[in-house]
Amino acid sequence: MEQKSQPVGTVKERKESLPARFAAVCMLRMVCEEQKFSNEAKEKYLVRIQDKRERALATLLFEGCLERMTEIDYIIDCFSKTPVKKMKPAIAAILRVTVYQLRFTDKIPVSAACNEAVIMAKKLGFSGLSGFVNGVARAIARADKLPYPVRERDFKKYCSVIYSMPMVLVDLLVRQYGIEQTELICKAFLEKRKLSLRVLGEEAEQKEFEAELCKAGITAEAGLYDKAALCIDGFDAPERIPGFADGRFYIMDESSMQAVFAAGLTGTEKVLDVCAAPGGKSIMTADLLRQGGTVTSRDLSEKKTMIILENKLRCKK
Repeated sequence: MEQKSQPVGTVKERKESLPARFAAVCMLRMVCEEQKFSNEAKEKYLVRIQDKRERALATLLFEGCLERMTEIDYIIDCFSKTPVKKMKPAIAAILRVTVYQLRFTDKIPVSAACNEAVIMAKKLGFSGLSGFVNGVARAIARADKLPYPVRERDFKKYCSVIYSMPMVLVDLLVRQYGIEQTELICKAFLEKRKLSLRVLGEEAEQKEFEAELCKAGITAEAGLYDKAALCIDGFDAPERIPGFADGRFYIMDESSMQAVFAAGLTGTEKVLDVCAAPGGKSIMTADLLRQGGTVTSRDLSEKKTMIILENKLRCKK
C-alpha cells in the first residue's frame, strides 16, 4: 500500500515551537514541492521557532541545502538504489537536510543527524521508509571518501557537482568563457558573503540605525559603493533585525543598487519599473525621489505584484 506524505506543516508540532531540523525539512518541501519562494518558506516557519540558536540552525540547513542541492543529490544517488528524483518528496527533503549536516557542518554529531532523520520520517507518516532513510544516511556517514567526478575526465559534470551548478548553465559558460574562467565563475557563487542592505531615509536616520544594530550585537560594515549600504553579520533571521518591521532598510545586493544609480536620478523623475518584483529597486528609487518624483512598479502576475505591495507598505514608500 502506498504511503502518503502529510501536507507540509500539518503535523501536531504546527502549534508548538518547531525543532530546527524539522523546520528546515518543511521549508525545503515548500520550495521543492509547492514551488514557493525561499523567503515565503522562511517567513512561514522561522517565526515558529522560539530559540534563537534553533532558528539559526534551521536557516543554515535550509539555505545550505538550496545552495548545495546538486551536490547533495549526487551524494545521495551514490548510496541509494532509488535516485532522489524518484523518491517521495518528503523523504528527499529529509535526506537532503541530513546529508548537509553530515557533509557540510562539523559541529553536529553523526548520531544526532541520523536519528533525527528517522524520527522525521516517522513523524511525516513514513514509518515504513524510516529504515531506508537510516540506511542511506549512515552509509554516507561511514564513507571516508565520496566518488566525485574527476575534473580531467569530465569537467562539466565535475563543475556541476562540486559547485552545485545546473549542467545546462555549466555548458553555456564553458562555450562562452572556456574551462578555467567557468570554474572561477562557479566557485564565486559559493563564496560566503555578509548580508547586504540599504538603509532608507536621510543620513541622520542611517547613523541612528547603525547604532541600533550595534546595540543588538549585529556587526555592520560600510558598503563599497554607496554610503547608505551596509554589510551585516551576527543575526539569526532578517525579520528579527531591528527596524525590519518598520521598513527602515531593504535587503539587496550592492550590484542591484548600481542599476538604480545608473539611471542618474535627480529626484523629480517619473520612473517605470517593469519586472519589478520583489520591489527592491522600486523602493530604492522611491527613496531617492525626494523632490516630487514617482515610481510605478509592474510585473506579470498578481502574486508578484502582491509581493511588491507588501514591501512597499512595510517600507512606507
